[in-house]
Amino acid sequence: MDIDQALKGAQTALPRRINFVKARKADKVLVPTGLHVKVLNPPAGGSQRNDAATSEAGGSAVALSSADADEDNLPPPPSRHLFPPESLRSLLEWREIRGAGPGLSNLGNTCFMNAVLQCLAYTPPLANACLDRTHSQGCHATGYCLYCELESHVRAVHQPKAPRAIAPRALARRLRSVSRAFRPGRQEDAHEFLIGLLQRLQEAALLPHGGEEQVGAEVAQTTELMQTFGGTLCSRLRCAVCERTSTSYEGFVDLALELRGASSVERAPRALTPPRTLTLTLTLTLTLTLIRALTLTRALTQARCAPSPPRSS
Repeated sequence: MDIDQALKGAQTALPRRINFVKARKADKVLVPTGLHVKVLNPPAGGSQRNDAATSEAGGSAVALSSADADEDNLPPPPSRHLFPPESLRSLLEWREIRGAGPGLSNLGNTCFMNAVLQCLAYTPPLANACLDRTHSQGCHATGYCLYCELESHVRAVHQPKAPRAIAPRALARRLRSVSRAFRPGRQEDAHEFLIGLLQRLQEAALLPHGGEEQVGAEVAQTTELMQTFGGTLCSRLRCAVCERTSTSYEGFVDLALELRGASSVERAPRALTPPRTLTLTLTLTLTLTLIRALTLTRALTQARCAPSPPRSS
């Protein structure tokens, strides 16, 4: 079958109406065994459903309840929130259902930028925040603000009578404000653009509060951006001799996972931070340095303690 026949068949199949039939039985929550699961946004009255699913799974995934979650891995609560969590909860769902939005015109090797902008424009928390002008109402930028520009773009995309295609020229002209390595007209990496854009947006969100140096790294993770796109890595170091434990937390916006050695995406994070045994070794260079320091210290001590020669009269 050639391409023309395939396209002809697709055109006849697309206009067909699809009738959806309501399910007779409720969906069952399949809980994978051996994993600690914590429901972030359980539906109303979902506790009974989770209990039923746990009993059907043989009682192995009892971590669905908040009491059984691994709370030791959770970071300590921040001293304050720059964006209230209750306000973020109101942004998690679309307020109205609309049809497909406009496309983005390619302004010359800008497909990487268009792909990221389309994903961000249809991420409900960020899109709703932009529609509410959450950032621009309190923006403290004296010059160009990338967050305000993205906010204007998202508002244009979600207009009720938006055109079929939008040309994001303002963002394309400011590519170097995302990263100095970007060049207009050159094909770039979409992932690098996304990470750079989120970093610039985070800097703009922290500007009214004095920046990350003023609020601290812990409170900086409570912006609307980090609560939506960010996460926290927990690193725990335990001494094999005294068994004392030291725990540290680090924020992140992306994780590089190795999928080749993992049987599933859920198992890939386990390979990211496997338990390791760290041993303290003393190299030959350090040993020689210590020997020289001890020899010099002994020589200086002997020189100070040696009796002075008698003076001739």
